[in-house]
Amino acid sequence: MKPLMRPALVLFALVRSLAVVLASEPPAKPNLIGPNPGVRSYATAHAIPLAGFDLAPEGETARPNDRLTVLFTVQAGAMSRQWLGEFRAAALTEREAKSKPDTGLGLLSIFVSSLNTDTGHSFSFDQLPAVLEIRTCGPFDGGNSVNPTAEPAAISARVSATRDYLAHGLAPMGEIELRLRAAGKKNPGLSFMYRPKYSPEQMAASTARALEAGFTEEDERVYAEGIFALVQFASLAFRTAGVDTIMSEIADSPTLFSGAFVNLDWSKLQLEEGDDWGMPTARVFRLPYILLSKTKAGGTFFITAPRPPLQNTAGIIGLTVDWTSKPPGNRLIMRVLAGRRGEP
Repeated sequence: MKPLMRPALVLFALVRSLAVVLASEPPAKPNLIGPNPGVRSYATAHAIPLAGFDLAPEGETARPNDRLTVLFTVQAGAMSRQWLGEFRAAALTEREAKSKPDTGLGLLSIFVSSLNTDTGHSFSFDQLPAVLEIRTCGPFDGGNSVNPTAEPAAISARVSATRDYLAHGLAPMGEIELRLRAAGKKNPGLSFMYRPKYSPEQMAASTARALEAGFTEEDERVYAEGIFALVQFASLAFRTAGVDTIMSEIADSPTLFSGAFVNLDWSKLQLEEGDDWGMPTARVFRLPYILLSKTKAGGTFFITAPRPPLQNTAGIIGLTVDWTSKPPGNRLIMRVLAGRRGEP
């Protein structure tokens, strides 16, 4: 059996208030870059699907061998390289079924297990294990591999995750935002923290804002679920062998000392055309973000309901890093190309 995710320092120790308004303009529609000839040739030779989605009906649970094909593109000036990834749900071994799953919080998980809001509510979720087998191959340049005389490097990892965090996803938060807009209400900008010290005055003011907006305790729970889902996704990105190599070209992995803070700009939430992503009936949300850590970066998430097999990436079907302090000028585009269900 391949080793599970190697130990790492704390990741995404805090997700800041989810109603932060950023100074950036709404991003232009992303260039939905497709696979280059080298990627297409490799996918054909290894029977990896590059298009089409077999999505589970509403309410159906994940199956072993649910899989996604993911394309990573790194642009550096006029140069462009691509990696092909496969995110596959695995059947649990007996030992994995009895183990505590990786939450994405690293060392912080020793001290915290819940998110607390400044309205006085606390939210925690079942810690049930899930395992993903993640394989990345590349890089490929525009014609073939960067070294066309050799088979591109393939890296495989078997990683632990928390099942419910992947199943929750971020899309339900987008639905709440649209509901608030339709009612002419403003997001109350509550604080969600792992180890908070809220003053009575802050809690009273936040409770009043939530009441005015019609932002319920159940809405708070949905946001807490989404934060844990985001932390889990980020952990997969920065701490999975193969994927971490791609991410390192854009951002340094957060450490215990740097932490990592993500501001999600709900004021610029937009609905996308599902057709652009190969899912005509899906509601796809575009959501700008800024990452503050050892590296400062910003871009856009593209999220949808995490119906299996989209649970493998918590319903995040696209991600751009449009600017980064490491190194300035580089850009990353992640795009889920295809999805297939495992056999019942």
